[in-house]
Formats: sequence, structure tokens, C-alpha cells
Amino acid sequence: MKWLWYVLFFSCSAQAAVKNISPDPNELASLPSYCKAKIGLASDHPTTLYWKNIIGKDFVHIHHHCFALADLNRFYASAHAGERQDYLNRAKNNIDYMMEHVGKQYPLWYDTYLLDAKIAHFDKRHDDALKSLQHALTYKPKGIRAQLLEADIYTEIGEFALAQAKLDEIKLLAPTLRTLTQRQQRIKTLQAEQSNAANTQ
Repeated sequence: MKWLWYVLFFSCSAQAAVKNISPDPNELASLPSYCKAKIGLASDHPTTLYWKNIIGKDFVHIHHHCFALADLNRFYASAHAGERQDYLNRAKNNIDYMMEHVGKQYPLWYDTYLLDAKIAHFDKRHDDALKSLQHALTYKPKGIRAQLLEADIYTEIGEFALAQAKLDEIKLLAPTLRTLTQRQQRIKTLQAEQSNAANTQ
């Protein structure tokens, strides 16, 4: 849709405080190989041809996914609230583009919905984040990253029973995952804080 192109154009041209939308070489080095192929290599390079074959016809759009990944990394790194929000908004615009333009056979739907959920989570749109995670899990039902984020969101909004139940599910899939203990301890700490606050009222 034309309006989305305008949003993407103005979001990257009107924000002097944020970096150019295209990742620099250092940023590109931290992105997936398909991003390096699309953005950093020639169209006839063997690596580019490999990813064109893997991703298919939607490879033509993949740079938008990569731009969103780069902006999310910039969001993590920035210490300025306004700049962080600008990166988050621009990442969402690019993920919205991907959802509108790629087809049903696109092989990275799980990653796209997971990225959309992360953006929504950081933007405090928890319901939207949970919906995107449910979509992600339809493409990869045992996706650990999506389930961990789901547990984190339940913890953040105070749904501790749901968070613990999700961690129990994850433990069956990945019993040696180290972050499970940390997350369970955080739930216990928040529950104790909530209980103490209630007792002092």
C-alpha cells in the first residue's frame, strides 16, 4: 500500500537523531546471513543465490525484516527514550510491511511474528504481543524463544500462574535451559513483593 511507503520514507528521513535505516557494516555483521546477502552482497553472489533459493520469491522483501532487526538492536543500545521509541516505531513499520507483502509460503513467518511480539512488548502493548506470539507458535509450536517471551509477558503483567505454567511447559522441551531458574526466581520475588504490599495496606 502506498501509505506504508510514505510512512517508511518519512520515518527514516525526518528523524535526525536516529541512524540511517540501512545497517552499517558493523551492524550488518550481527544480523542473520540472509540480511548480509540481501544488503551487503551482489545479487549474483553465491550466498545471495543460496538465500534466494531458501526464501523464495519473498527474498525481494527481506531487507525490511533486516531493517527491523537492526532497529531493534539500536533500541537495545540506545540510552535516550525518544530515540528508543523512534527505533521501535520504525521497526514496527518495517514488520507491518512484511506482513502485508509476503506470501503464505514465506519460511520466516515464525521469526516475523516473534519480532512483532518483541516490538509490541517493548511498546507496552502486551495483548498485541501475546497475539503475535500465538501466531508465531502456529508456525513453530515448540519455539522456545516465543514461549520464553510469553512467560516474561505474563510475569510482567502479574499473571504469575500463567507464567509458571508456561515455564513448566518449556522445561519439558528444554530441561537444561539455564534461564528457567532465573525466571522462576523472578516470579517468586514479584509474588512476595505483591504479597508484602497487600499486607501493608
